[in-house]
Amino acid sequence: MKKTLLNLFLLLNLGIICYFWWANSGTMLFDNQSEAFISVARITGLLSVFSVLIQLLLIGRVKWIERSYGFDKLSYAHRLSAFLTIFFVFAHGFFVIFGYAIGGQISFLNQTLNFIKYWELLPAIVSVFIFTFVFVSSLVIVFKKLKYETWYLVHLFSYLAILLAFEHQMEIGGDFYKNTVFQAYWALLYTFTF
Repeated sequence: MKKTLLNLFLLLNLGIICYFWWANSGTMLFDNQSEAFISVARITGLLSVFSVLIQLLLIGRVKWIERSYGFDKLSYAHRLSAFLTIFFVFAHGFFVIFGYAIGGQISFLNQTLNFIKYWELLPAIVSVFIFTFVFVSSLVIVFKKLKYETWYLVHLFSYLAILLAFEHQMEIGGDFYKNTVFQAYWALLYTFTF
C-alpha cells in the first residue's frame, strides 16, 4: 500500500510540474524556434531538479520507503535517477543557450560567453559544475570500489548544488516569475524532500 502511495505521489508531482510548465511555457513551443528551445529548456530544468529530489528521497534511508522497496531497488533507482539528472541538467543548459542564441542571432559560443558574464546565472553555473563533479566522481568511486565514506563526502556537495539550483530557479526561472502558487509548491517540494 505504501509503495503504491509513493508511486502515486511521484506521478502526481510529475503531473503538477508538467501542468505548471505547460501553463507558463507550453505555448512558447508554438511561437518561434527560439521560444520553442527555451520552453524545452524550462521543462528540462524542472525535470532535472525533480529527478535529483527523487534521488534524495530514494536514498535518504526513509524507513517506510526502504521497507516498501528494499535498499537494493532504491539504490538501483538512485543510480538510474543520477543519469537522468545529469542528462536533464545538460539538456537544460544546451536548450537555453541554443534558444537565446537563435533569438539573439548569435553563435552558440557567444551566447554561452554572454551567460557566463551574467551574474545572476553564477549559481546555476556553479551548480552544473558541482553536479558534474559529483556524477563523475561517483562513477570513479563505484568502478574503483572506494570506501562508502568517500562516496558520502562527495555526495554532500550535491546539497550545495541543489540549493544553488533552487536560488537560480527562484531568481530567474521563467516558470516561477509572478507565479506565487508554483513558487510555494516548489518550496514545499524541496522542504518535503529535505
